[in-house]
Amino acid sequence: MGLASVQALRERSHSFRKCFSMWYVPWLVLLLWGVGGGEGYGNGAPLDACISLMPGHYGTTAQTSPNPYSLVAPTQYVPGQSVTVQITGADFQGFLIQARKVGTSTTIGFFTDPPSNVRTNDCPNTMARGANSATHNSQAVKRDLSLTWTPPSDAGHGAVEFVATVAEQKTVYWTGLKSSQLTETTAASATTQQATTPARTTPRRTTRQLDTTKQATTEAAIERVVLGTVSGWTFYKVQASGPMTNANVKSACDSVGLSLPCYINRDACAETPYWNSDCVSIGDANSTCRQTQRLVSEAICSGSGPAGCEVMNNVFAYMPGWQQDGSACGVATATNTWCTRGTSYFSLYAFCAVESPVVSTMPIHTTKEAGNVGSAVTMTSNLLMVVLPACITRMLM
Repeated sequence: MGLASVQALRERSHSFRKCFSMWYVPWLVLLLWGVGGGEGYGNGAPLDACISLMPGHYGTTAQTSPNPYSLVAPTQYVPGQSVTVQITGADFQGFLIQARKVGTSTTIGFFTDPPSNVRTNDCPNTMARGANSATHNSQAVKRDLSLTWTPPSDAGHGAVEFVATVAEQKTVYWTGLKSSQLTETTAASATTQQATTPARTTPRRTTRQLDTTKQATTEAAIERVVLGTVSGWTFYKVQASGPMTNANVKSACDSVGLSLPCYINRDACAETPYWNSDCVSIGDANSTCRQTQRLVSEAICSGSGPAGCEVMNNVFAYMPGWQQDGSACGVATATNTWCTRGTSYFSLYAFCAVESPVVSTMPIHTTKEAGNVGSAVTMTSNLLMVVLPACITRMLM
């Protein structure tokens, strides 16, 4: 081949490379972005994320700041019997979750009856193919998402844990999220433990629990602790008995003559209302559709949500229709998350309230501590009947 022919070949090769870089490479990048990033994110995690749980969003890395999300699950499972796992915390758009044998990347069990904003994946890192992973199917905002997981029906698989990646948005996500471990047990053992062994003892008292009174009953004194006054209502934590179910929360409030604030502060919300005729509205219900516990915690704990408000620990609210087992919703010190499923916890506190029109207030000494509540005493008509005669007498002296 002559020198001129070689030179011409080089020029054609250079032109081809230039053309390819100008036209085909950008299209290839866009194609890969659509598979690993934009489209994959909007419709849920792709199968290549099954082991790493990494979303594959082009040019992004996982957050290293404290994880704002939690996985809440029971401490035990019975082969073949479904349990509920929750993703709780801040609002989020995307997620990928699996149940894995502890210490491995092997998925176990299946996610069943997913909500409308969730789909399942058939990941290959598994003991059995099927709906062994769950992910989002849209970018719609989610909060406190509950999923149903069913373990294998045969025994002998040992402890499992839920692992997840949760994305606040496409480029902001946290990985390595884990639940507490679920130990395998038998149906008989689970029933016995639930009936005879409380999951936690009565929580320790703190300096933030300022106003504690005892309500006398024919059977025993029932502890009531004032949480604070919000929108003309005074909120209490009242000692409950047995698992923290809706029935036991209502019973505790009824036993001391208090009203029943519910999970949602209104019966006409866009989300599932979890409301019935036993519930009371707090403040101007027409202007809010928020969770009642959050309204109270933000008011008494400088804007913190229930999980970040110490006095709301171990307090469970009435939430009808939420779970088939009748669980109430609360914050458990053991997990420090909200909304925790109440049937896993025993003899903690019910969330109760009484309407308290304010006549006047007078300050009392308080410990200067973040989140302190009870900085004022509400004077009701009963208190005035005691104070007013004394004031009049003193004026006439």
